[in-house]
Amino acid sequence: MSGTTGATEISLAEVLLDKGRAVDVEYALILLDSWMSRHESKFNSTLFRWHLARIRVADHFGDRETAHSSAVTALELAGSGPQLPRHKSVGLVKTNKSTLRRLKRLSK
Repeated sequence: MSGTTGATEISLAEVLLDKGRAVDVEYALILLDSWMSRHESKFNSTLFRWHLARIRVADHFGDRETAHSSAVTALELAGSGPQLPRHKSVGLVKTNKSTLRRLKRLSK
């Protein structure tokens, strides 16, 4: 993973989720769990993407509890500032109003 964003599993999971087939969603979950289980520093912006993908998996399985939990965490990440004081954009979550509205709805 050296020289990459370290989010290969998330990117592949997002592609699989876009396909929407049950087998692809199940494989996306495996990839997301694999990424989260790695013991390395994770930027808030990447964690935000992980939670958005995890919400999509939860929606597929009708898992409202996980969707709610991930929405709450994603909103917290979106509200946090940069992670490195000298690099103001590193780890900073960039999203849109539509995504924030959806997360707020799911977090209630």
